[in-house]
Amino acid sequence: MSLIRTALVLGAVVYAMPTDPQKQQQLIHTASDTVVWGLTFCQREPLTCDQAKAVGQQILDKAKFGAALAGDIASKWSEQHGDRKPAATLTIEDALAVPGPTAIVQDPTDPSISG
Repeated sequence: MSLIRTALVLGAVVYAMPTDPQKQQQLIHTASDTVVWGLTFCQREPLTCDQAKAVGQQILDKAKFGAALAGDIASKWSEQHGDRKPAATLTIEDALAVPGPTAIVQDPTDPSISG
């Protein structure tokens, strides 16, 4: 079904393309100007770009912490339950039996951390 939907959307895009050479050149010019405008955003708006980089770094740090936490929980569960039940047979009691996380979180603004 999604193949048919994709074919219809692509067909509509192709149908909407201009056939007049002058309009084709205008479309190419507009598209290239739009790409250049997007690529030079950080040059025009350095403060906004710096803020976006900071937020992106926070999201990355949280994702790393979440992955470490999930790995720690899976490792502890595996140590306690070596028989490894399939996920469909896990009970709430099995999930609650996993002890709390032991991941260490470091403050990136701490001057004692080098890196």
